[in-house]
Amino acid sequence: MTKTQRPPEVVTQDVINKFKGWRDSAVYSTEHLNELFRKRDADEIKTSNLITGCSDNARVLQAEFERNGVSALLAKGVLENYLNGKVEKPDGHIFVYLPDQNIFVDPVTLEIAREEGLHMPGGQYKGEKVLIRKGLSGSTSNGAFKKFPSEISTPKGDIEDWEQFKAEYQGKNPK
Repeated sequence: MTKTQRPPEVVTQDVINKFKGWRDSAVYSTEHLNELFRKRDADEIKTSNLITGCSDNARVLQAEFERNGVSALLAKGVLENYLNGKVEKPDGHIFVYLPDQNIFVDPVTLEIAREEGLHMPGGQYKGEKVLIRKGLSGSTSNGAFKKFPSEISTPKGDIEDWEQFKAEYQGKNPK
């Protein structure tokens, strides 16, 4: 590291602080969720100043990291209790993964965690453990989701992916 380079953890905290300032001034609404859910890139979300959920937060945060030279991926997690059959309804959360630091940033709480420390930030499953399915993380330069293995840009696609993950998880972790 040269004298002019800042340590990655300093850059990470600066990006989080800048993002928090924007996020706290934005409007959160699910009124137009069906029309907007994962259909906008980070610039469109920032310009509209309208957040529909964790996916919007994650896209903007990921783009901010990348603009600041920090490699960042979107990582989709699902409730561990859904995977092991303790709850029937799947639910999940999007995180921003910083592979060079091997950490995840929750775009809602802005907490930094290792993979084993990921949990739901709110709602009925607040605090419950979330697992990341390997191969479901991805990004493109504009913050759009890659499609693995089925369409994941819709809630229906999330459920299909989570059901497939559940089958794989239960096959590796029989009751």
